[in-house]
Amino acid sequence: MLRFRWLTAGLLLTLVSCAGSLDYVPPGDAQPRALGKFRFSHLRGVPSAEINSSVWIRETNGRWKLVYESKDDPLRIQAVAIPASAMEVRMELEYVWWVRRFESRTRYVNGMWQSQPGWVDRERRAGCRSEIRLNAKEGQSYLMDYTTLGPEGKCQIIAYRQTFPEKGQFTLEQVQHSHFQEPTLYYPPMEWGVFEF
Repeated sequence: MLRFRWLTAGLLLTLVSCAGSLDYVPPGDAQPRALGKFRFSHLRGVPSAEINSSVWIRETNGRWKLVYESKDDPLRIQAVAIPASAMEVRMELEYVWWVRRFESRTRYVNGMWQSQPGWVDRERRAGCRSEIRLNAKEGQSYLMDYTTLGPEGKCQIIAYRQTFPEKGQFTLEQVQHSHFQEPTLYYPPMEWGVFEF
C-alpha cells in the first residue's frame, strides 16, 4: 500500500510539472514578429558569486513564459523572435554566494541537546526583478537593457528600438522604461540542528 502511494504521488508530481512548464515558443515565419535582444549590463554584485539570470515574456492576458535562463554568462546578449504585439518582459538577476562563519551549532547527542562552536557555511542570495511593457512592431529590432542600480535590490530595464541607417552602423532610440521593480526575496532554509544517536 505504501509503495502504491509513493508511485501515485510521483506520477501526480510528474503530470503537474509537465502541465505547468511554460517555455516560450517564438512566433513562426508566417506570424508577425520582431527581434528581441536581452542584455544584462552594469552588474553590481558580490565578488566570486554565481550569477543567475532569466528572461520571461507575457502577452496580453497571458501567462509568464520562460524565454531563457543562464547560470554561466549573463553578459552575453541573447536574441529571440518576439511577437509583434503588446507584451510584458520580465528580467531577473540573482547572486548566490557562500559565507563561512564561526557560530554555535546545536546537536542532539544521546538524548540531550548540546551546543558546539564551529565553522559553518551559509548560502546567501540577493537579486532584483524588473518588468517593462513593450508594444513591438513587425520587422523592428528591440534591445532590452537590464541594469542593477545598487546592492539593496534596485534595478531597471530600458527598451531601445535599434535601427540600421548604414551597413555596419546602428542607432538606439529609447522607447520604454520599466514600470516595476522589486528585490527578489530569499528565505534561508530552517536549521533544526544535527541529530546523532
